[in-house]
Amino acid sequence: MACLKAIGEEYALANKDNMIFSCSDTEQGLFCFLGISENAYESDSLCLSKNIDDWDYYASCYVLENDEVVMDKCKLPTLV
Repeated sequence: MACLKAIGEEYALANKDNMIFSCSDTEQGLFCFLGISENAYESDSLCLSKNIDDWDYYASCYVLENDEVVMDKCKLPTLV
């Protein structure tokens, strides 16, 4: 939810067809990633990419054992 709020719920909803969400347990906590590509044809190949910077916009965070959310890397859209 923190990644969704960081990117912006309205923006994410408008781009839901080009959006990927992923999460995984790590030593730091639960890692969550939300990525959005502005080009629909790219989203399938991007989900296989290991380079987070290939995404047009993204937000990532860790959810710790005490439910605290720590934001990680983000590249957010500029909303006007």
